[in-house]
Amino acid sequence: MDETEERIKRAIKGDDEALAAVLLEQYDFVYHYLLKLTMHPAVAEDMTQETMIRAIERIKQYNPKKAKVSTWLIQIGTNLWIDEKKKRKELNNSQISINSNGSSVTSHPMTG
Repeated sequence: MDETEERIKRAIKGDDEALAAVLLEQYDFVYHYLLKLTMHPAVAEDMTQETMIRAIERIKQYNPKKAKVSTWLIQIGTNLWIDEKKKRKELNNSQISINSNGSSVTSHPMTG
């Protein structure tokens, strides 16, 4: 068993230092993956941080027999990216509608 696998086992059991070490080790990998998806450094940074927060919240759900920790983190980040794209699409759809005469009308996303 390598050092990362040992840290993961300790993290699942509640060792916060082991979890921090694993996430720090994976941070750049996740960031660069999300940067390729988003093409915006600030957005990639925010999504990477959110990925790490979700990993902290869900570490006990992680199963090292199903996937490597890097794969698990990438899946969390990918899901965040998909959710963000859906939100943006909904926002864009709710902000602009076309009148029957062809002119566009902008509405507030919360009021329609």
